[in-house]
Amino acid sequence: MSPKTSRNHSRMNSLRLLASLLVTGLSVPALLAQSSQFPTYQVGPLANGAYVVSSGQIITPAGTQVDLGIRVRAKAIVVNPNVQTHTAAVLTMGTRGTTDGAVEIFDTTTGAVLQHYLYNGDPNGGYAGIEYSADGKYLVFSEGYNGYVNIATVNAQGLLQDYAQVNVPFTNQFIPCFPNSPPGSYGTPCGSPWGGESVPGSLALSRDGKSAYVVLNENNTLAKIDLTANPPVQTSQVGVGNAPHTVLISADGQTAYVSNEGGRVPTQADFQIYSGSSEIVADPFIGAAVTGTVSVVDVPTLTLKATINTGLHPTGMAFYGRNRLLVANAYSDTLSVIDTATNQVSRTINLGLPIGVPGQGSTYGAAPNSIAVDDERGIAYVALYNANAVAVVDLGEGGDEAVLGMIPVAYAPSFVVLDKTQNELIVANDKGIGTRNSFETDFGVTDYNSHQDNGTVSIIPVPKSETLRAMTGQVYQNNHWDLRENIRAAIGGNAHAKPVAIPKRIGDPSLIKHVFLIIRENRTYDQMLGDVVAGNGDASLAVFGGKDSPNVHALVQRFPLLDNFYDPSRQSADGHQWITEGLAPYSDDIQSPDWNRSYAGGNAGDALVYQNKGFLFSEAEKADLRVKLYGEYVENDTFLQPTGSTNEPSWSDFYNDALPLNPARRAPSTTRTRSRRTLLCLACPTTWSRTSRSSA
Repeated sequence: MSPKTSRNHSRMNSLRLLASLLVTGLSVPALLAQSSQFPTYQVGPLANGAYVVSSGQIITPAGTQVDLGIRVRAKAIVVNPNVQTHTAAVLTMGTRGTTDGAVEIFDTTTGAVLQHYLYNGDPNGGYAGIEYSADGKYLVFSEGYNGYVNIATVNAQGLLQDYAQVNVPFTNQFIPCFPNSPPGSYGTPCGSPWGGESVPGSLALSRDGKSAYVVLNENNTLAKIDLTANPPVQTSQVGVGNAPHTVLISADGQTAYVSNEGGRVPTQADFQIYSGSSEIVADPFIGAAVTGTVSVVDVPTLTLKATINTGLHPTGMAFYGRNRLLVANAYSDTLSVIDTATNQVSRTINLGLPIGVPGQGSTYGAAPNSIAVDDERGIAYVALYNANAVAVVDLGEGGDEAVLGMIPVAYAPSFVVLDKTQNELIVANDKGIGTRNSFETDFGVTDYNSHQDNGTVSIIPVPKSETLRAMTGQVYQNNHWDLRENIRAAIGGNAHAKPVAIPKRIGDPSLIKHVFLIIRENRTYDQMLGDVVAGNGDASLAVFGGKDSPNVHALVQRFPLLDNFYDPSRQSADGHQWITEGLAPYSDDIQSPDWNRSYAGGNAGDALVYQNKGFLFSEAEKADLRVKLYGEYVENDTFLQPTGSTNEPSWSDFYNDALPLNPARRAPSTTRTRSRRTLLCLACPTTWSRTSRSSA
């Protein structure tokens, strides 16, 4: 065994030992006290300096934290190659209406923000796409909201100034549509984009600095920009897969690799679901994407050479060694290792969460989405969006236990880079510390605006093995993985046991025959129930308290009050996904809060936000349970009224149907029908107008 192999083997044993200590409840000195089974803490800062975020997770970000300001989502980072400046740039979203910029420049040694930059006064950034020229004299970044690639000059201090703007318009030339292609919400046809723009994302520059290559997410293309033209201009584009996410160019400049979140382009024979102008090859039962691909493009001719199958929702990528390409599969919780000499996946590395029902593997939901590689040490650093951590991964070929440990960062890490000159990791935390400094006044009451987050950047010295071990323990506790004995205790039910109302174990029979899930949209717990004395709420925020909402107050007196309940949703776009799927999807979060590609609210309408694990209603149907939906994920209904009308009834009609039987008080009842396909949201597409989407 080589010294390196031995050292890695020791690290892997340390991680396994730590996991076993946590399972058995033994203490580790570097850890906080054991997670509370029934927490009562409120979202926000704790006395020990940690934060509680809306999901109920704890964040204790390592290193130096960069405060990017209010209403900022941090999406991508690039380090200035001019090391004399000690600067880096972070691409943001959500800054419309603020003085914070589409790009923020910060000092990598102190964490101080040096510039909030807006190209021509425009605060819009993008979900990805920011690169310096090789000499550090120019910065190129995507602006997704209006469909531009912006170019700024960089001075000796690392600060930016406007230089040029390149229009990259939408085209449906590369989007196949068929007679059987389902429409989006409100009847939006295949080939029509939701926001009207191409949604530029990740980009890469040629080694000679003469060209830029940018993925156009709505066009399903990789576009070329001539940087030598005056002004720079888009010259051509090539079709790749659905919803391209990231582009990398090989060291020799001959080949571009593009990860496609929506997988391969469909054929007419495929089952399809609409997503942001395109049709996604989807599962016919739950509607989620079933393919993920990487497109291989010949750069000199800008032609497609090959397509490589990967895991689901391939996002961030990184080169490793001479002929390896790493791909983060956000919905498979894996890394695909591609041999670029053969264009084949040579290895798949599991990044699943270290918890799960015994016998069923790890729990899904880590959401790996960005990769930085240390070639010398054979290590990859992978941002785990939903675990609020960066995984440290051994890229050696031996063994299945590739994850050496985890580094705690802030809320929803969306990008990670390795600054080799400083031996530091720099991490963009999309949601940062959550909603803390953005306020809104409604109905005379002012408090936090849940639609906005305070994104941050973490600057972290690369940890040594003992520090990593302690950090890993912290990540376990922050995510409450130390409570997994609760999962073990709940399994092993007996279908022949005596039925009780609340079964002791999963699989035991229950006396409960019907479950009602009532969704109250656009209201917080405190707005409705903050005045309930028995609850852990704030009465001063109860603008719709008992006198305005007697029904819900009556319900919480008859049934349990879930006052200490946490979830990651912020608004309709992720809230409806969370309530039906148990997870706010990465594909929605990464475009939040600008939603340039789609806005998947209660009518859903985007296959890329459907989890392959299914929905409440699809799981119920698999268990042979009947489900009735009265609005959630229901679209393209058909109606038949007693009068013979097929028009949708008015709210008055539905209200009359709910009144007691009294011929003098009610109109004829209405019959509402829908197909099984619609019931399961297999034709729930989307398109909101530019003017109406902010109202959700």
